[in-house]
Amino acid sequence: IKCGNRYAWKRTHKGQHDAAELVADLLWNRRNTCNVGVKRVRKLRMLETCLHVWETVHEEHMAVLQFPPETVAHGQIEDVPTHSMKQLLELNEEEETIQDVNCQRCQKSSLAKSTSFFRYNETVVIFRINRYTVIRGQQKKRRDVIDPDVVLRLDDTEYMLVAVVEASGKTIE
Repeated sequence: IKCGNRYAWKRTHKGQHDAAELVADLLWNRRNTCNVGVKRVRKLRMLETCLHVWETVHEEHMAVLQFPPETVAHGQIEDVPTHSMKQLLELNEEEETIQDVNCQRCQKSSLAKSTSFFRYNETVVIFRINRYTVIRGQQKKRRDVIDPDVVLRLDDTEYMLVAVVEASGKTIE
């Protein structure tokens, strides 16, 4: 077990967790350090009654990103789209409006604006792109192309692309 027990092999893990463990092991062996992680921040802003704002922060080992919904025309999926990492990050940081939220400060119920985003404060950031989506009730692997940014600016820090790992198949026990 490497990285202070942050990535441990368990029978409950599936292939994507094993890929994350592999990446952590490679980074551990290469750098002899383990400053890996992101913080998922959810910011809620009350819109009607009290106008309070608060944040909840969850530390995560990696930033999990989703592709945009597939576009379907006449029953056929259009050409395979290409996404940059910056586009995927922007897509996963959109705002949504939520009704009947109880304010954590004054307990009044109100309409609220929720914003979810990542904060990066480590030397290594791992992104996992969820390539699976459900179409017509069946799980399908997306074939979207990712055009990786060799240098990605996040929170006023430039991160350089070091490796890309694509995991496929089932976990071997």
